[in-house]
Amino acid sequence: MKLKNILCGILVCGAFCACSDQEPENSNKPGSFDGKAYLRVNITDANSTRATGGDLEYGDATEHEVVNADFFFYDTNGIFIARANVWDSGTENEDNPAGNIEFFGKSVIVLKGLTETNHPKHLVTVLNTPEDFEPANTLDEMKTLLAGSIYNGSHFTMSTTSYGRTSAAVPYFVTEVSESDFKKELDEAQNATPVDIYVERLAAKVTLRVDNDKLVPVDGKPGIYKVKVTVAGDPNQQEQGTQTGAADIYVRFLGWGLNATAKDSYIVKNIETAWSDADLGFVWNDAVRFRSYWGKSYNYGKQDGKYPDVSAEAAIAEYLNYINADNLTKQFGQSAYCAENSNTSEIVSEYLHSAVTSILLKAQILDENEQPLEMIRYNGTLYKRNDYLNYVLNTLQKGNKLNLYCLEDEATGKYVQIDHNCVELANDRDGKVYLKLKPLAAGTSLYRKSGETYAPATDTELGEVEKNMKDFNAYNEAIGYKDGLMYYNIPIEHLNNAATTTDAENKRVIPVAKYGIVRNHHYVVTVNSLTKIGKGIFDPEEEIVPGKNDEKDTYYVGARINILSWKIVNQNVNL
Repeated sequence: MKLKNILCGILVCGAFCACSDQEPENSNKPGSFDGKAYLRVNITDANSTRATGGDLEYGDATEHEVVNADFFFYDTNGIFIARANVWDSGTENEDNPAGNIEFFGKSVIVLKGLTETNHPKHLVTVLNTPEDFEPANTLDEMKTLLAGSIYNGSHFTMSTTSYGRTSAAVPYFVTEVSESDFKKELDEAQNATPVDIYVERLAAKVTLRVDNDKLVPVDGKPGIYKVKVTVAGDPNQQEQGTQTGAADIYVRFLGWGLNATAKDSYIVKNIETAWSDADLGFVWNDAVRFRSYWGKSYNYGKQDGKYPDVSAEAAIAEYLNYINADNLTKQFGQSAYCAENSNTSEIVSEYLHSAVTSILLKAQILDENEQPLEMIRYNGTLYKRNDYLNYVLNTLQKGNKLNLYCLEDEATGKYVQIDHNCVELANDRDGKVYLKLKPLAAGTSLYRKSGETYAPATDTELGEVEKNMKDFNAYNEAIGYKDGLMYYNIPIEHLNNAATTTDAENKRVIPVAKYGIVRNHHYVVTVNSLTKIGKGIFDPEEEIVPGKNDEKDTYYVGARINILSWKIVNQNVNL
């Protein structure tokens, strides 16, 4: 197997005197020098993994293609010195890797303008550097510099791995270089022991699967599953009013996508070296493998996130993106990618519904003939659409809040109370619906009854009835399933399996790292049971923000979540 893009060649960098488009302006830089030194490096892709190990997995070609490599050098004071870059062709190693190494390549970087007594101390490496990216003037600034994207075109951006070091004096996101690593002659550098550089992707990977051994489809109908639910009947068809009973309905999964995904990412992974395994619930630092298993996304701990409670607030969210049902197009077995999104216990406990990246799984309710079944959920009970409309009208009539009739037979003067044919559902956002009158055909009227007399209803009277219809759902919302559409919300869990507790004020406390997306991790979610229906979708073009009241129904779908290593491919690249 051959690769078109692997690291090789000679990297030439004008240290201390690079062109202005290759380094930021920095008045604190040291002066220029006339010397030249060579540094041999070995670049290794640290595969994504979970703290507790687990299976390894190869990725596809799009996950390991590289088009450029940038090397950013800083001096002992953390001041930017120079930038070098190169990416050339080569061959792929077809052998299986040892340990957690996915690929490695060797290169010789030529640094000009050095003396024997002044060399760079720290190196930050970025592969597939985002377009227009410029390094920071200092390492402190580099730590919180935003990448702008987790891609260069369609290629995954990678940067030096972050992990706690033995010496606190060494920044956790750099490769340390020493004076002895620099050679005066190219031949000497090519035969020298290389400086090992470890990189990881900024992206995280999520895959959704279904276990059809546990969640068994209907015989002869692959992809369709039977669910037994309680459904209310038509009150007009029952002598004792609305009654409920068990019924079989059918569910077909249509697609999925990631919701509440981060808008940006730090170029390097941010960590706190003081984190403890006890607080996080797992061994988070793995210096032996040059990596760590928890991190701080760029919104970590920020209280100005404006995490929405309803879809109308999605546009003002500061750090996260929300999607609509029309964009839930991934199929089982496919993967989606996103930037890391992690947060503190305080923020996740308060905003689990909207601050945590989740899988939205779109599905459709069907009848026994595989036709969409439009439903309404009200007060914990499911209704077929027309049955619900009649239920609301009958309830309003009994409360003297309707009093609307239509002329059924002009010859006999027969009037009947309006039914589902005279009303329709209106969108109240977030799946919520209410009744309103259908527009009247030209030359027709609705009538009010007074004693035994019927008179055309005035516009004011019709307005009062419509207000009563909307007020019907003031305290008990109705959720519409237009064309049978619905979604299941599955917040993505990380590695902390500690239980959720409550504080002295009886508020929920979710442990840190129980939920979250960390860069270079692969989250595999498997659906293995289905016992209830999800939340209704009434407007597929509306951004979905799961509400706080939906959290108790979060796991309508039984989900087993495994965090696997992201084993991409082995690459031995000698430069």
